[in-house]
Amino acid sequence: MENTFKNMLENSTYKIISSILLLLGILSLPYGYYQLLRILITLSAGISTFEFYNKNNQPMMYLFLLIAILFNPLLPLHFNKSIWIIIDLITALIFLISIKLVNNKNKTS
Repeated sequence: MENTFKNMLENSTYKIISSILLLLGILSLPYGYYQLLRILITLSAGISTFEFYNKNNQPMMYLFLLIAILFNPLLPLHFNKSIWIIIDLITALIFLISIKLVNNKNKTS
């Protein structure tokens, strides 16, 4: 049981951190924070895309691919702050829900 929890935490750490960073993005912070947030969320979403690809979970794979595209720092999409708040909240929730999905899948396999 302890090893299972340790593995879950290690595999989910980047998702938890991503969710916290997204929730902090709701605040009014310097623009540099949002640039860093774009890079980190794109990386986290890319890792999650690959993770769900390996688990043959296409809906989640495409959802994280969409998140990676939405937050990509190379060709940024620009929305007003109120839209970004909604996007950040939904994205943080998706990261947290995906932890549960991965852990449920690991229990059944």
